[in-house]
Amino acid sequence: MRKIIINILLVLLAVIGIWSNHYLEEYKIISNMSVGLIGIIALVKEDMVRKKKS
Repeated sequence: MRKIIINILLVLLAVIGIWSNHYLEEYKIISNMSVGLIGIIALVKEDMVRKKKS
């Protein structure tokens, strides 16, 4: 269940990042932050997958 919620949040962050890049030049910081968050979440998820396997 939590996995589904995390994936929905990732998609929302990506959409917000793309949208703000296209339409809101002055909000570049927000899109950069959302991209950063996606990167962090992806790393955390990868780390969790590795821990489960070992």
